Amino acid sequence: VLIHVAFFDKEVIFTPIMGDVSPRREIYTIDNNKLYISQQGLFDSEIWKSVDSITSDYYLISSWVNKTKVNTIRYYFDLEKAEAYVASLK
Repeated sequence: VLIHVAFFDKEVIFTPIMGDVSPRREIYTIDNNKLYISQQGLFDSEIWKSVDSITSDYYLISSWVNKTKVNTIRYYFDLEKAEAYVASLK
């Protein structure tokens, strides 16, 4: 799956590039160094994201549910580098 993610003032837009994922717009907030992204406009205090590291190519972001890490995703700055990474996984 490859998704273009764009953050604006308090809104984030997810646009699929590769994979079977629906596009969506949500609001977000940051509290105590945790990124909360709403689900249909509602926030859940038990679901958040954290920045694990920042490289010159991407952010490494972990998703948490009930204090348990559920996944870690690379958020690339450059689409071509993201596509190359996805291709390397095949």
